[in-house]
Amino acid sequence: MSCQKELEDKYLQAERLAAVGQTVAQVAHEIKNPLLIIGGFSQQIRKRIEDETCLEKLDLILNEVERLEKLVMNLGDFTKHYKIIKRPANINFVIKDVLNIVGTMYRTDRYFFDSSLDPELPEISCDPDKLKQVFMNVITNAAEAMEKGGTVTVSTEWCAKGVEVRIHDEGIGISEEDRLRIFEPFYTTRKRGSGLGLSISYKIVEAHKGEIKALSALGQGTTFVIRLPGG
Repeated sequence: MSCQKELEDKYLQAERLAAVGQTVAQVAHEIKNPLLIIGGFSQQIRKRIEDETCLEKLDLILNEVERLEKLVMNLGDFTKHYKIIKRPANINFVIKDVLNIVGTMYRTDRYFFDSSLDPELPEISCDPDKLKQVFMNVITNAAEAMEKGGTVTVSTEWCAKGVEVRIHDEGIGISEEDRLRIFEPFYTTRKRGSGLGLSISYKIVEAHKGEIKALSALGQGTTFVIRLPGG
């Protein structure tokens, strides 16, 4: 991809996410108060009802209210300005922790997690806990993209601008249209998931003054590139 095309994509993506973010913030605000009322009144009514059938229906209502409340909370994660708590950390160690966790989540005879981590990688000032969330989101997305299994490869490298992390999967790849929209909330190419994981990851990387992008073509897998400034 040429530098000019990359800059155009980056500008277009930032413009789209800003517009979507405003809409999402408004929707989350409008949904929050009615949910509190529905949940509160349902709890009060539940205490006065003895009929088992009615109680079961009220419990279904309360479960759905709880699910929507979690969704609104996740929307808040996308719209808020992240306050990161920086400390010196080695990104290799963060990735190793994530790979240890992810390795227990998938069938070991179908899913493989390989790494090629730069042994000379210096520490950088970052929020390793927030970045762990980013790597977890991207790596699990990579695994989910390979329905029949395959290998997810994670590599790190020290470059002029800082640390570069590449996460590659052997999935079916994504189209150009999907690639440009993949960080928008609720936009997902998977059968499962809310479509918020990559959106939140984008915001966390942005808070680090870094960048995250997807390189892909249909039938050729996908590589997520995450760059974090050094120092």
